[in-house]
Amino acid sequence: MKSTLTPQDKVLRLVATLKPRERITYAKAIRQEFANAYNMGFISKAAVPPLRMVGDVLGIMTGKKGNTYKSGAMTPIQIPPRPPFSPEQWMSAASMAAWDKFPEKAASIGLNPPPYPTASTQIRGEEPPSEPTHQESVVSAQRVLQYLLARFNPIRGLTPRRLGHYLEQWKLGFLRWQSLCWNEIRERDDSIKAVEAKRVFAVSKLQWEIIKDEDSPDAEKHKQALEFAYKNLTCTDVLDQNQQGGIQLLLRQMMEAIGGRFSVHEIVWVPSVDAETSAPSLTAHFRHVPVWFFENRTGQMRYLPYELALDGIPLDAGGWLITVGDGLHFATSIAYIYKQLGLRAWANFVDKYGMPFVIGKTDAAYGSPEWDQMVSAVANIRSDGSLVTNLKAQLDVLKVETLGSTIPQEMFCDRMDRAIARLWMGGDLSTHSRGGAGGVGALPQIAQEEELAEADSILCGEALHFYFDRWVCRYLFGTDKPLARIKIVPPEDIDTAKAIAVDQFLLSCGVPMAKKDLQRTYGRRNPDPGEDLATPPQAGAAGIGKGIGDEGVTGPLSLGNAGLVINAAIFRRQAMRSLALNQARALTPLRKRIEEANAIDNDEQRQAALAAINKDLPSILGKINDESGELIRSLEAIIGTSLASGAIESAALHT
Repeated sequence: MKSTLTPQDKVLRLVATLKPRERITYAKAIRQEFANAYNMGFISKAAVPPLRMVGDVLGIMTGKKGNTYKSGAMTPIQIPPRPPFSPEQWMSAASMAAWDKFPEKAASIGLNPPPYPTASTQIRGEEPPSEPTHQESVVSAQRVLQYLLARFNPIRGLTPRRLGHYLEQWKLGFLRWQSLCWNEIRERDDSIKAVEAKRVFAVSKLQWEIIKDEDSPDAEKHKQALEFAYKNLTCTDVLDQNQQGGIQLLLRQMMEAIGGRFSVHEIVWVPSVDAETSAPSLTAHFRHVPVWFFENRTGQMRYLPYELALDGIPLDAGGWLITVGDGLHFATSIAYIYKQLGLRAWANFVDKYGMPFVIGKTDAAYGSPEWDQMVSAVANIRSDGSLVTNLKAQLDVLKVETLGSTIPQEMFCDRMDRAIARLWMGGDLSTHSRGGAGGVGALPQIAQEEELAEADSILCGEALHFYFDRWVCRYLFGTDKPLARIKIVPPEDIDTAKAIAVDQFLLSCGVPMAKKDLQRTYGRRNPDPGEDLATPPQAGAAGIGKGIGDEGVTGPLSLGNAGLVINAAIFRRQAMRSLALNQARALTPLRKRIEEANAIDNDEQRQAALAAINKDLPSILGKINDESGELIRSLEAIIGTSLASGAIESAALHT
C-alpha cells in the first residue's frame, strides 16, 4: 500500500528517532544547506536561519527552551515555514540534510532523496522504465510563450568585461546568458555564419545506415526496428515550429553542439502496431529545445520550468537526447567581441577620413558678401570637413598615416576572421587565403573538411546510439544491449586507381584478401536475393578498362596493368642506382688524374698539373663517351622508366 505520509510527517518521524545530540547535528546540517544555497546565489541572505534557531531544529519540536531535548517529546504538528523562505525551500534543505547525515534512516522512512547529490550521498534512483513513458512533451506552449514574450537583445552594449562575466556564469552551470549571447552572435556575424554552415551541413548531407553488431536473428530484429524508427521519426524546433523534417534536420540541430557545447532534444515516443503482423513498433518525435531552457550546476542538465528559474527539474531517463560537442563559441565569442571593436574603429575612421577635406581660398574680407558666397559654395560641396580661409592664411592639415596599403583596423578584423575560420575549419577558408589567391590551400582545406565531417559523424552517431538506439531496443525487446546501431557514413576520398594497384600488387604477392574488405573499400554491397547480377566483361571487348592515353584492354593504363604504377617506381629506383654506379666507373680515369694532381706538394707544380687536366678534359670526356656503353644503357633505362612511370602515375591521378 502506498504511503500517505506527507514530507513534513516523514521529517517529524525522522526527528523522533534521533537522539538529542543527533537532533542538534541535524539542525545544524539544515542551516548549512541554507547557507550553501545563499553562497551559490539561490536565496537571499535573509533566508538563512540565524544561529539561535539551531537548537529548535527550525521549529520542528515544541516545548520550552532547554527541556525539549531532555524529554524527547514530539508534537506532530505541521512544519511552520518561517519567512522569508518557503515551505518548499525548507523541505528541500531538510531532505538534503537528512540524506547527508542520516542516509539509512532517511531511506527507511521513505524520505525522498535530494534532487542532486550532496558531498557525501548518491542518488538512489528508480530502475529505468521498461516501456516508453515520455509520450507527452514537458516543454509546454506556455513555457515557450513565456520566453517569446520576454525576448531581448543579449549583445546590445556587449563589452569584453560583460562577455567574461557570461563565460564565468556558464562555467558555474548558469547556461542562460551565454547561450543567448552565442545564439545572437552566430546569427549576426558573417564569418561565423559561413563557417558554421559549412560544418553543420557537411554532416547533415551524409548517408546513414543501420549496422548489426553480430550475425544473429535477434540482431536482424533490432536492425529492422531501428530502421523503422529512423525512417519514420519527425523533428521540429520548439521556438520555430515551422521547421519540420526528419533525420537530416535532426543532424543539423545536433551539430549546434559543436559551437554551443550542448544541443538538447526532447524525445516524445510514438508507439504503434503493424496492422498486418500485429508486431509493436516504435519511433519518436524530436523537439529541439534551446540550451537556455536548462541549467547545469550539478553536472547534469536540468530543465528550467519557467523563465529565470534557478533550480531545474531532473531529466527523465529515455526522454531526452543530449549531444555534447566542442563548444567552439567560447573562443569564437572572444574573437567576435574584439572584431567588433575593430569594426567600430574602422567605421569611425571611414566616417572621419573617408572623404577629402574641402578648402576654399578667397581674397575677400571676412564677413563681406563675397566671403559669405564662398562659405555657401563650400558648404554646398560638403557640409562637414570644409574650410574657408583668406589667400594669405596658412593651414597645416593633420595627415593620418596608415601601415602600408591597409589600415590597422582592417588588419585587426582580418586577423579575427582568420581566427574564427581556424577554430571551425582547422585552417583559413580558401576565400581568406593570403595574397588574394583564392585557390591557395584549397586542397588541404578539402582534406580538413572531410576529417572534421568524419569526426562529427562519429559524434552524432554515438549520441543517437546512446540516447535513442538503446531505448528503442529496451522498449521493444527488453534488453539493455542493442545488437544494432546507427552509423553516419563518413565521407570517403578513395584514390581508386591507387587502391586497385595496391590490391593487385598484394594479390600477385600471394597476400589473401577477403571479398568483404574489398566491397567495403570500393563501396559495394552484397546483392539482395533475386537481384540481377553483373557478369564479367568479355575478353577483348572494346573500351573495357580504357584509360587516359590507353589503347585498349592490353594498354599500359588498363585495369589489368594497374600494378605497373608500383612496378614502374621500383624499376625507376633500380635504374637510378645503376646509373650512379656506372657513372662512377666511367669517371675513374679523370678522378685518378685529379687525385694525383692534388697530391703534389709544390703549389706551382700542382697548378700546372690541374691546368694540363683542364686542357686535356675534352679528349678525356670523349674517350669516356666512346668506352662507356654501360653508362649509355643506364641513361636510356632511367629516361625510359621515368617517362613511362610518370605517364602512368599522372593518368592514374587524373582518373
